[in-house]
Amino acid sequence: VYLREMLFGDPDVPGHAAALAVVAETDRATVELIRRWTDTDEADAARQAGVIAAAMYVTMASAPEEAIVDDVVDVVRQAVGTVLRG
Repeated sequence: VYLREMLFGDPDVPGHAAALAVVAETDRATVELIRRWTDTDEADAARQAGVIAAAMYVTMASAPEEAIVDDVVDVVRQAVGTVLRG
């Protein structure tokens, strides 16, 4: 529920801006890691980070309640590998 509200919720709801700040910081950190570990320029790293974030949030938001964290992490890890290889 938190992820859905963070991504699609009303920006006037208290806490929404703070949640979006976490998203922005995560995106910046992902871009930095991509740049550090690959030969990718800033623009491509930002696009890759956006795809990775989308995969991560959709995977977490759509996981069934009984999902095991390791299984969700594995799906995200596979998506990251696909994005970075592409």
